[in-house]
Amino acid sequence: MTRPTVGARLSNGLASVVILVVLATAVPEGVGVPTLDISEEFLKAGAFFLLMSALLLRAPFQQWVSSVRAQRALEWGCFAAISLFTFTYLHETLMEKPDLFPVSWQSYADPMSRLLEGVPDWVAFAAVSAAVALLWMNWTIWGAGIAGIAIACVCYVVIAAIGTHLDWFSGNKFLSYVPAATDPKGELHKWLIVGDEHSLLGRFPGILLNIVIPFVVLGSLFSQTGGGKSLIKLAFNLSRNLRGGPGHAAIMSSSIFGTMSGGPVVNVLATGTLTIPMMLKRKFSPTFAGGVESAASSGGQIVPPVMGVAAFFLADFTGVPYSKVVLAALIPACLYYFTLFISVSIEARKMDLQAIGDDLPAEFQMQRQDYLNLWIVGIPIGIIVAVLASQAFSVTAAGLFAVTALVIVSFIDPDVRQKPRLLLDALGNAGIQAARIMLLFMAVAIVAASLSATGFTNSFGTLIAQIVENSLSFTVFGAEVLLPGYVSQFLVLFVTMLLALLLGMGMPTLPAYVNVTIVMAAVLGNLGIGLFTANMFVFYFAVASAITPPVAIAAFAAASITRADPLQTGFNSLRLGISMFVIPFVFAFYPELLLIEEAFVADTTSGRLLASRPDGFEIGQFISILPRLCLCIVLLATAFSRFDVRRVGGAESLLRIALVIPCLLPSPTVFVPACAVALLLLVRNAWRGPASNTAQA
Repeated sequence: MTRPTVGARLSNGLASVVILVVLATAVPEGVGVPTLDISEEFLKAGAFFLLMSALLLRAPFQQWVSSVRAQRALEWGCFAAISLFTFTYLHETLMEKPDLFPVSWQSYADPMSRLLEGVPDWVAFAAVSAAVALLWMNWTIWGAGIAGIAIACVCYVVIAAIGTHLDWFSGNKFLSYVPAATDPKGELHKWLIVGDEHSLLGRFPGILLNIVIPFVVLGSLFSQTGGGKSLIKLAFNLSRNLRGGPGHAAIMSSSIFGTMSGGPVVNVLATGTLTIPMMLKRKFSPTFAGGVESAASSGGQIVPPVMGVAAFFLADFTGVPYSKVVLAALIPACLYYFTLFISVSIEARKMDLQAIGDDLPAEFQMQRQDYLNLWIVGIPIGIIVAVLASQAFSVTAAGLFAVTALVIVSFIDPDVRQKPRLLLDALGNAGIQAARIMLLFMAVAIVAASLSATGFTNSFGTLIAQIVENSLSFTVFGAEVLLPGYVSQFLVLFVTMLLALLLGMGMPTLPAYVNVTIVMAAVLGNLGIGLFTANMFVFYFAVASAITPPVAIAAFAAASITRADPLQTGFNSLRLGISMFVIPFVFAFYPELLLIEEAFVADTTSGRLLASRPDGFEIGQFISILPRLCLCIVLLATAFSRFDVRRVGGAESLLRIALVIPCLLPSPTVFVPACAVALLLLVRNAWRGPASNTAQA
């Protein structure tokens, strides 16, 4: 047997052990099953060592180094660094438990002296060598994006420390604006020391092991059963009488499958292989078909109840229970998929397509087994919703109960009954996925710790606030012009959107969300936007980065199926999912769309409400903004499609786009006439009816 096969099997075995142990520790009290009691330090260290070893057994450097000897050297070097770090972590946190942050360190005014004198050499060497190994592994497995950002942050820390040590910043007008220079007491040691919240085995791996893993297992098990294919068949049957047919089926199936899988690329490849060929048979263009699938699959990360890994971090960062995060995501998710439905209907009408009706291909006809397989989908989702709604158990327990139920009901599928090993394979796949996520967390932890160590977040926030404040007043022909306060909020929100989209290009949602929210959440809070709302805003645009050219990873995955131009596919997914770029701005100004009181809280620790919204949720605001937002979605969908019930001219398309912002403004003297004009445009086209040459339009 060749080494890769043996290595892959051993890799799956190690990862499966971690999964089983973590699931055993997640069993809640009072359910009649004993809980495996392991200290968090031991659990983190053991899981880290085994999962990183599992990744190394899969020869991650094979595509980067041609020499087998060099590959082995890199693998053994990374393994040695990981082993040393694991031993160091256990030694420092469990055996001796030294005071890692002695009071005497506070007397050092120079972070370089603190670094050189405060950290034992062997501890620093273990942490640095592990960081180098993990960043190299990130580069080979996740790509240059997140690894490059982490390396840049580390370089920034080192340069800032050396500059402070050598007194570079004093008297230099340019360097005085560098954020690190404003915090000479930056705790540079945090990204080196083990055992701290900001260390490699600090907060981030804890979230993975304590919350996320049951849902990773759930998605892996779901992909191995027949529930997914039966779900797609059901979607085709439900949409058979709609013009969009397969397009609508792709939207429905991808939304449900996506909330289980939690990843846009995985979702595209799982559902797109069935939905995209059907859309092509209906004469949708390859780029449009790929755009529908990528936009629908990416949106799965915002669909309750599971959503994606980043949503669990959002709950942890904001201190809001996950059950409320699910509730907050409900209306924005419905509005996003409403946009997709409208866009597909418009395209089908533009092409003069008719509903499939009873002409559905035989392979998509629902059989008795398909109806049975739907229990594989419905029961786990129902359990999660019920547990979260009852609040009797934690979100981790909800995931564990759903996994247990899915294992049992999966035997409804005859393939699972014939090959029970499919469940073991799913467990191994879940373990490898958890290992990849933990590796990703290592890079994210380095970024977070580096920014925290230099005080970058506070300084950058102050700098942005000053720039925005200065831009609110300017002189025109000698007269001073003052802009309203909500303009400053919009400007900072726009900058935040750009950061999330840029940092999210080519990488998963989680690092894009974490990297941006660390920097910008406090800035948005200072401008009167609630902490939870600010995090939801960043989260949405981190999700949107998957369909944003030029590196729209979900669109690229869809293009691999359609064989169409990936960039054009990306632009189509952007056009179809345009509401993803509007809805976050709306709930930032109208938190009523998020339904929960925490959206109006300035600081979740104190529970203090925003000064601008002292009454919290207002039903009048909710009733006012929801229909206006739906109207704006229709305006955007028809404007970008250049079609309504008939062709829409270029000038009218621009007018429809221009009406969106006035329709959403808070002043009735502005939004009432704007909405009236928008409705008049829609009614006029409907009254005129379809053009005689609709099919050629």
